[in-house]
Amino acid sequence: MTTAPAATRRIDILLVPMDMTAALIGHLLGPEAADAATTFTELEVCADPDWDPFAARHGLV
Repeated sequence: MTTAPAATRRIDILLVPMDMTAALIGHLLGPEAADAATTFTELEVCADPDWDPFAARHGLV
């Protein structure tokens, strides 16, 4: 098994949990805070658990 270089793994770690981070902010601080954070970072959150365009890429479906 080969592994990606450390820099690539670091980028993957930072990018993957963005929807989960927005959900955590909403849970801890409320939906207004989550909306403010996602608007500031220009993130469009996918709240539909049945829509995951990356599932096939990662062999999950």
